Amino acid sequence: MNQIQHIGMQQLVSQHWQFANARDWTAFANLLAEDLVYEVPQTRERVTGRAGYVDFFATSNPILFSRSRLTLASGIPACRR
Repeated sequence: MNQIQHIGMQQLVSQHWQFANARDWTAFANLLAEDLVYEVPQTRERVTGRAGYVDFFATSNPILFSRSRLTLASGIPACRR
């Protein structure tokens, strides 16, 4: 069972970036739905599946780092399953 079913949306988004920044791809993958589809805003490239999304993050930018100041996830979903 995926972690998404057990944590709140704000925690999910925070952990997404925490694990991506730490390059902990196993923990990162455990947050994701197997059948997810992500469209890259800048290029409209479609990334499909858990493995594809992990690969996209792991290989697209080796110095990727993000720090959240505020995560808005109440009322409107920050991501959809």
